[in-house]
Amino acid sequence: MRERAEYADLLVRYKRRRAAALALNHAILDECCTKKMVETAGKRLGMWQRGTFIFDTEDEAALLMDCALYDCFRNGANAIDRYAAKHPPAAGSDEEALLGAMKQAFYSVFQVEKTIKGVGVRVHDLLFDKERFVVDISLSQTACEGLVLASRLMLFEEFVTTTGAPLLVDVVTLAGLAAYLDDTDTTVEDLREMSRQERGTLAAAIIRSCLEAGASEQTAYLDPDSDEQAADATEPFRRADRRIGRNEPCPCGSGRKYKKCCGPQDARGAELPLRAQADGFAGSLQDLERVEYRRGMLEEGAEPSDFRVTVWRAEELPAEAMKSLEEEGILELGGVYGDADVGDPVQYDQLRLAFPDGVFELEVFNRGIMLLMTDDEKIKRIHRTLCVLDRASPPAN
Repeated sequence: MRERAEYADLLVRYKRRRAAALALNHAILDECCTKKMVETAGKRLGMWQRGTFIFDTEDEAALLMDCALYDCFRNGANAIDRYAAKHPPAAGSDEEALLGAMKQAFYSVFQVEKTIKGVGVRVHDLLFDKERFVVDISLSQTACEGLVLASRLMLFEEFVTTTGAPLLVDVVTLAGLAAYLDDTDTTVEDLREMSRQERGTLAAAIIRSCLEAGASEQTAYLDPDSDEQAADATEPFRRADRRIGRNEPCPCGSGRKYKKCCGPQDARGAELPLRAQADGFAGSLQDLERVEYRRGMLEEGAEPSDFRVTVWRAEELPAEAMKSLEEEGILELGGVYGDADVGDPVQYDQLRLAFPDGVFELEVFNRGIMLLMTDDEKIKRIHRTLCVLDRASPPAN
């Protein structure tokens, strides 16, 4: 506790920067990270197969978006560069420091030398041969001395931190990386002089090698603000439900890898991220009495009920909106879509249709992210209808 107290001021700055970084990441993803960038990242990491993203764990989605943000360039600029050009930060602001650190962020492999519980870890950067102090509360609760991890690092004046979930690097992967650097005569100085595009290519190769070895199935990122997770942090993460890994033999018996055989078909047939699904509402739009629609960005501590709801009686509903409800077959799509625990803030939409014999309900969390992550026609139909209702709603206060 005394050692942690010495870092009290540093932790305050870290938590402030971490919260600001999460908000900035979402802003960049929403505005400047295109679907093409996400698909390119998926292909580089081996997650994009026949038009479908295939993940072994939930944390792999975070790796995908991290790669799309940092390592996918168009005309020499990534999503971060494009955002900074559109929204120049104020001099001396946290956003200026964040964007500067994000532009200079790099992927590396490091070995944990000491953990400072509740603060971070002291590591030896194996690629750049440098000692670093990484402030990361979650990592300090789970890492042990000698562990080798791969992650993207951001350098601030006061500290170094990761951009997301580190990956476990096993002996075989580490040996392969060392052999590659040796065979190509790549020195520490060569790594330092690499362009960002070259570093992005190397990062993708490291991540893909770790994933091939099953790293994402052995590690998970804990929320440092969660007491419940922190209590369980001494135990290594293991998936409770065993799914078939992308590189395992396909269970159909073809002899091919799962990702090259039935994996993409299984992914297409899987349910979208759903907390609850209605079987299909029995009512008819001819009997519709009232439409209620609310939307907004859910920040920490906020509730959907905090958002203003727009209400139309059936006879007042714009013709375009009624047409969309009919053409998209919205009554077939009731339920709760998306993950309310991913992101802060979280994009939120709620649609309620009142009938004489009941109420149809549809809730969607992170609609924009799901559109990037899936080509499923159900999400597209929901999105088109909600866009119409968005346009018909009065401007938010």
